[in-house]
Amino acid sequence: MNSRQAVSDDIEGIDRCNRSVLPENYTKDIYEKLFSDDTVTSIFVVEHESTIVAYIILFAERVKNKIIGHVMSLGVMPEYRRQGYGKTLLTTAQKDMMDRYSITTIRLHVRKSNKIAQNLYMKLGYARRKKIKNYYADGEDAFYMELNCS
Repeated sequence: MNSRQAVSDDIEGIDRCNRSVLPENYTKDIYEKLFSDDTVTSIFVVEHESTIVAYIILFAERVKNKIIGHVMSLGVMPEYRRQGYGKTLLTTAQKDMMDRYSITTIRLHVRKSNKIAQNLYMKLGYARRKKIKNYYADGEDAFYMELNCS
């Protein structure tokens, strides 16, 4: 399995994967903005036979004189889960952001019901910071998690 930096030609494949695995979907405009020159992002994909089967979108934002990473979305097609794709994408994108932007913290939100994702994040050093009620559009709660990269 090889991950690679995504390019703007991957938008359709990333969108297809996102819509297949997550209830939170993004518009084409959002994807195009993420690939524009004025954003600070790390986007990686995994392909199988020229089809994107997993992706991660991690962006950086300035918070109180620090640059903080935020995992916007991570998705793996069901038939490719439990094979290390999520872990590989997460560690690759984290390293990319730390190397390029010297981020010290990465944040994310995960559905309270998504125990598999929570376990992956905790194995990689993320800690639950708080529960956020009704975070998702369907009313489900989220856990806010953080990784200290320094």
